[in-house]
Amino acid sequence: MTALPVLALLGVAASADAVAHILPNRLLGSASAWLMACGVVAVAARPVLAYDALRAVLCALVAGAISLLAALAPTGLGLGDVKLCAVIGLWLGWYGVSALVLGLWVGVMVGGVAALVLLISRRASRKDPMAYGPYLVLGSFVAWPLAAL
Repeated sequence: MTALPVLALLGVAASADAVAHILPNRLLGSASAWLMACGVVAVAARPVLAYDALRAVLCALVAGAISLLAALAPTGLGLGDVKLCAVIGLWLGWYGVSALVLGLWVGVMVGGVAALVLLISRRASRKDPMAYGPYLVLGSFVAWPLAAL
């Protein structure tokens, strides 16, 4: 039940990015607030989950930092994508570092394949903007059920 609002918020954020090339702060902030509130409740109910909560926060910080470095380089990654990576880190970090790595890896690979298809089919050029958020969200949606098993 905890993941349903996250799925909805990230799904809407991915849709907004696909259409308008923007990842709304309200959606990403709401997902973060929900995850943090659920984390506080989980740790209060079962203190043994404190390690998992700490790992999730660290995963969010590391995912955000690495994607920020990528955004500062001429990669085309925007600051909305940086915030999205941090939210995905906060979410998938509860399940472990490998879940986060898998989710981001799948998103990057699918986004790369989509970019290649657009370039080869000449539907886009190298200078055209591409919404990367939907692919990152897709990667997290693929990794989440695998990690939750």
